[in-house]
Amino acid sequence: MTQLSDLPDKETLEKFVFEDCKAEANWNMKNFIEDQVELIRQQVGGRKVLLALSGGVDSSVVAAMLIKAIGQQLVCVHVNHGLMRKNESERVVKVFRDELHANLIYVDASERFLGKLENVADPEQKRKIIGGEFIRVFEEEARKLEQKMKKAEFDFEDYLSSMNQMKKMGGLTSILGMMPGMGGMKMPEIDESEAEKGMKRTESIIYSMTPEERRNPSLLNPSRKRRIANGAGVDISEVNRLVKQFEQARKMMKQMPGMMGGKRGKRGRFKLPF
Repeated sequence: MTQLSDLPDKETLEKFVFEDCKAEANWNMKNFIEDQVELIRQQVGGRKVLLALSGGVDSSVVAAMLIKAIGQQLVCVHVNHGLMRKNESERVVKVFRDELHANLIYVDASERFLGKLENVADPEQKRKIIGGEFIRVFEEEARKLEQKMKKAEFDFEDYLSSMNQMKKMGGLTSILGMMPGMGGMKMPEIDESEAEKGMKRTESIIYSMTPEERRNPSLLNPSRKRRIANGAGVDISEVNRLVKQFEQARKMMKQMPGMMGGKRGKRGRFKLPF
């Protein structure tokens, strides 16, 4: 077995790489990220991207790169199939929706998946069931999103529905890092209560709106915003910020019809265009 003491020293390695092999020290991680971001922008252009965000390292890194490159042109769909690592779905929502402000659709399909797996013992059969069901759930959510975008129906009621699904999973606890799947790394401590407080403030703001205002935020004039802020116990700046973020997301969605206008595959299965 080769020991560290048997390896060449730094000076010898540098001589071999730069003098003998004529390599150039023109690469670093920062340059790599910048190059990839630029390539993504060139490839995507003005189009939109739909990403299945599992919460693992691979899809999380892809999502982070896409957010940096194209921002609000990206829509992430995270499906909780009930077999996630502890608190992983909470971390996905905290990082990508709350910290990175991504357009994230959270789908709680845990009961559906666990029902399909009931009384199934064979590991290979389980794998096929999980994979097939994930594709079906993703296709269903893609169709729902397409219809909402075509009709511009996305509203604060949808936002509340997503938050209520999050409540089923319990509070945000044991969040070890800012990137999902990186819990084994040493990370700075995170105030876990802040995300919960933020969600409660957002919920209070939306519940302080009338049903009609939730469906049509354009009805919110300065006077109504002040009353909503008072009713929710928050500063009016939080109401303005929430409405602005919502309007930006809704405007983006209105521009997205056709993004998922994929072709039908065999047996009528929806085929996403990527």
